[in-house]
Amino acid sequence: MIPTFAIDGITFATGAAMSTDDLREAGFRRAPLWKRWIQRRPRQENIWHLANPRVQCFDGALEIYPCLDGYLDPDRRWETVCRIEIQDDRIARIVVEVVDGVYAAGNFFERFLEAARTSFGEPATQRRREAGWNLPGSRVHARYDRHQYQAEFSLEDAELASLQGQA
Repeated sequence: MIPTFAIDGITFATGAAMSTDDLREAGFRRAPLWKRWIQRRPRQENIWHLANPRVQCFDGALEIYPCLDGYLDPDRRWETVCRIEIQDDRIARIVVEVVDGVYAAGNFFERFLEAARTSFGEPATQRRREAGWNLPGSRVHARYDRHQYQAEFSLEDAELASLQGQA
């Protein structure tokens, strides 16, 4: 199974060709030049952001979604953020984050691990709040930061990562 994220109903896979028009049509906005400069990103890498998307993982086994309902207290609300990194007109990395999820971040992290284990087996690397799977041509990674109430899930093109020295 090739790992993909379906972001607001559009399927994205690492290594796939992606045009700026397709990303704009999907609602993504390009990161400003100053932000890329501060983060010391390579010149050929473009970063696109989308606020509060609904993301389906593992062929619908898990859905990561925002909850912004005003009637809930702040501990019960959370946001989602999606970032797509494009290099050489191909998707190098897709990152989905659960932000300010006092309860939700840990919950989504556990559910992501369960769904990934079902799809890919045991992780190649696992620490207390981090897990990663090395698959043919791609990597899947999950990280949970309980202090910042944040969970991060990513798909990465293994070929492009090795070219950047991240192997």
